[in-house]
Amino acid sequence: MNSQVDELAGQDQSLRESDPARAPGQGVTGLLSDYLDLIRFGHTVFALPFALAADTLAFAFRDARMLVGGTDEAPLVPPFPQLEQLGIRGDRHYLGALGAAGCVAIHLTADAPEPAGWRYAGLRALFFRLPEAVLAIAARAFQVVEWDRTHRYCGRCGTPTRDKPGERA
Repeated sequence: MNSQVDELAGQDQSLRESDPARAPGQGVTGLLSDYLDLIRFGHTVFALPFALAADTLAFAFRDARMLVGGTDEAPLVPPFPQLEQLGIRGDRHYLGALGAAGCVAIHLTADAPEPAGWRYAGLRALFFRLPEAVLAIAARAFQVVEWDRTHRYCGRCGTPTRDKPGERA
């Protein structure tokens, strides 16, 4: 899966270099370019699909550290079904897709286990080790998870906040 992500990230970079003002939906529809388009054109974000595909990448955070596998030099983002099998669960936020692979941000509790063969790493430790597009998604996933964690109650009246379908806020 990492070679597929590397290839898509390279295509995405080439596309942005060759036509930085491309219209949305043209060329590679990776999450990074679509995310930039969402910012540029002011669209809302995505809702969690009913079923997640087997190749969905899970950007799972315990506090500010993301669950990764592989080696220190070549970390891997876990596939979502593998986290389910390990019993690791948390609040999920669908981010979109990187090529054909879905991407989900997951907020884990502070006491979430560290499964054998996996570890929690800070995003800075993953710089230059993950492909740029994957690192950008990981950073966005952390922002979404952190916002959700810190905005569970209204800052003015203390009422619990509720999700609004089709929106992040």
